[in-house]
Amino acid sequence: MSEDLTGPIAYIIVVLFWYSLGIVCMLCMQMNVNDETIEDCARRRAKLLIDNLRDQTHTKEILGR
Repeated sequence: MSEDLTGPIAYIIVVLFWYSLGIVCMLCMQMNVNDETIEDCARRRAKLLIDNLRDQTHTKEILGR
């Protein structure tokens, strides 16, 4: 009744490794997407701030004349 368990154990190890590798890759891809989203948001906020400052400067110039 001695069974060879090497094959099934190797299969389980390969499957677990494959799924863990897939999860790690998906997490890395998600982190890259989040970084790009944060950069886009910061870029939009900076542009909005610059536009507001420019508008205030133009308003002061118009009212000052």
